[in-house]
Amino acid sequence: MSEVNFKVITPSGVLFESPINKLTIRTLEGYITVLPNHFPLATTIVSSICDFNVNDKNIRAFTGKGILQVSEKDIKSIVASFNFKEDIDIER
Repeated sequence: MSEVNFKVITPSGVLFESPINKLTIRTLEGYITVLPNHFPLATTIVSSICDFNVNDKNIRAFTGKGILQVSEKDIKSIVASFNFKEDIDIER
């Protein structure tokens, strides 16, 4: 299956970088799915859950608001925060 490099950048630095098979994320217009060879795109991300596949394994994370940039070579998510499901402190 085809892959595209996905990088998540926060004020703390790069929190995730890996080739992925698919990304589903919420924008101002609603949820979109980005696959390898997607057309170039820049859009605003709203705080929500995002899903992406690494080696055909689904990973879920919370993403804060920010910007999504899709190019022919990669996908960059520049967001206020990014937390994997297992890292979220429910009591906090």
